[in-house]
Formats: sequence, C-alpha cells, structure tokens
Amino acid sequence: MKVVVAPDSFKGTFTAQQAAMAMAEGIAQARHGTDIALKPMADGGEGSLDVVLSGTAAQRVSMATVDSYGREITAEYGWDNGTAWIELAQASGLHFLPEFLHHPEQRNQWAMRASTWGTGQQWRHALARGAHTIFFMIGGSGTTDGGFGLLSALGALYRFQKEVVPGTDARQLALPVQIEEVETVRQLLAPIKIVVATDVTNPLWGPRGAAAVYGPQKGLSPAGVRQRDEELRRFGEALVRAAKTADASVMEEEGMGAAGGAAFPLRVLGREVRLARGADLMVTATGLAEEIAQADIVFTGEGATDAQTLSGKVPMAVLNLCRQYQKPCIVVSGHLGEGAEQLKTLGNVWLEQATPRGATAQDIQQHGYQWIAEAAARALLLATSGA
Repeated sequence: MKVVVAPDSFKGTFTAQQAAMAMAEGIAQARHGTDIALKPMADGGEGSLDVVLSGTAAQRVSMATVDSYGREITAEYGWDNGTAWIELAQASGLHFLPEFLHHPEQRNQWAMRASTWGTGQQWRHALARGAHTIFFMIGGSGTTDGGFGLLSALGALYRFQKEVVPGTDARQLALPVQIEEVETVRQLLAPIKIVVATDVTNPLWGPRGAAAVYGPQKGLSPAGVRQRDEELRRFGEALVRAAKTADASVMEEEGMGAAGGAAFPLRVLGREVRLARGADLMVTATGLAEEIAQADIVFTGEGATDAQTLSGKVPMAVLNLCRQYQKPCIVVSGHLGEGAEQLKTLGNVWLEQATPRGATAQDIQQHGYQWIAEAAARALLLATSGA
C-alpha cells in the first residue's frame, strides 16, 4: 500500500512537516510496511518557503535585510536555476510585530510604520542573481503599505518638496509624494515572469480594501484604517500617473489588496504578472498530482477544518486531486468545525478530529503530536476495514 501524506500546517502548533511526520507515525503503527510519501503543503503564507524547499529542487539562499520596522535580520528565499521563490513573511511578516504592544495606539503606530522594503531587498538580490521567474508568496503579511517599500527597494524615488523620502517607513505615505524613476523599475521587471500566490480578492482601497479588511489584524486602529485607506488611494493614483500605461481601475482589481497591497506596484509595472491560488501553486510546484496518481490512499489536514476549507485551502486542493484520480482521502484536523461535513459530499472522504473535546492550548502543545498520530491510525483502520 502506498500512502501520500499532504497536510497544511496546524497553525500555532505544528508546521506542515511536523504534522505530516505525526500522521506518518500513526499510519506506520496501524499498518506495518506501508510505503509513505511525505508531501507537506502550504497555501502561499508563512511556511510556504519550507514546503518549496522540501518538495522541489530549489536551494535555500540566505541574505541580510531588514524586517518591517527596519531592524536588521537574515531572511531566506528559494533559488532553482533562475527561478526564485520569495515568501513575503520572511522579511515583512506579521510575526515581527512586538508582542509587548498591548495599548491599541502603540500597535497602531507600529502598524503604520510597517514597510515591505526588506522584502524588496530580497527581490533585488534575486534579480541580481539573474532571476527570470519569481513566485511571490504573500500570505502572513504584517504590512499595509501598498508595496510602497518594495517599490522603493526596486529603485523608485519618492520626492516631497524636492526632498527624497525613504521607503523604509510607511508613515511617509502620509506625504503627497511624487514618484520618480518608474521607468527604471519597469525595465528591471520587464524580462521577469511574476506569479503572485494569494487567495485574497480584495481591491487596494475602499470598504473591501487592504486597510479596511485586514488592517485591524495587523494593528491599525479605526482611525489608522481610515488614514491608511486614504493614503493607499493617493499612492495608487500617484503610481498610475507616473506609470502612464495604466489607469486608476487597476486599484480596483481583485487581489490588489492582498498582503496590504504588496503586489500592486508589480501589477502596474510588471510585463507578465498573474495571480494564483496559493494552495494550487504549491500543489503544482511540489508535483503532488503525480504522487497522488500513484497512491492507494491520501491523507491531508489542517488546524481547523470548516466551511472555509471549501474556498481553496490546502485540504480542498488535495481533495480535488483525489477526486480527479479517484483516490480515497482522509482529512485529519485538529478541530472539525461547522461545514466540515460538506467535504464528504465529494465522495470517498473520511474526516477525523485529532484534538479531544475540552483540550486546552497547553494540552495541545504537550500531546497534539501524539493525538495527530493516533487520529491518523484510527482513520486508516476505518477507511481500509473493508479492504
């Protein structure tokens, strides 16, 4: 029997790799001699780079840059013969927001500062190496700067009253800057094929925009949301004017508000830019379809499975492949929530909850790995009881 194990991370507790290993232990205990292929997955957010590095020929590239607030860090990206895999969370992730910021106004001030400039430095590094294709995985963002920092790092200049304004601090978006050297950036990006991994369909600004919908979880106060939304509108219009080849409607396109608008300048100035579902991109990159085609049964899972899973999360991408190749699939998740049962309508699907009712966060940290292994074993025995 060949089993493919392809879970997402159990966010906050286990990486996708750890979850896959736990499931594999349970499978091996339940059925000795099973051929198990580990294919940890991701959805384009934090942890996606590790999935790429474990599932492709890409090599890890480390470099010095800064985080969202200008603090020096070492960040990584993947490199495979001219193809770069850049995970925005490496340099501009939400996890860089200090945990000690308990006062809402403190959090707002930090959130207003957060810039994608450090991620832009990764782009420059990859381009200097000769990148011809860049996969930009933008989940887990801690910024809402409309790509202000990234564009600056790529070579654009911001000028306010004859003075050059740095792109390292997004509070500079409050200034009505003039954007220069746009053609320099356009020429830099012209030869590059860009694929942006995101499941977000929000526009750059407005009631459904980057600031209004995602700003609060990144620390913006209600006043900060209103201010940043207006700044994004003004910045977007300024870039469109400077580019001369686009109109303001590009700000309303689906996905321009993803990761606080980080991909917006790429869309305006890049020659070949497309958006792709993060989970689907990971499936393609890691060759999961080929593995599933040869499998007898497939495991997937995530921290919590519910109705949102059907909207394109990792388990749904795996289930779609299982349906395509007519393979049974077991979904082992930390928690099965409302709507999870809908997955069974796809046919040949088993659901198994790993976490016992009433378990605390501390319990999960202590026993979660074993619970995942036990759930995988239970589910495998149930699914194959008639085999």
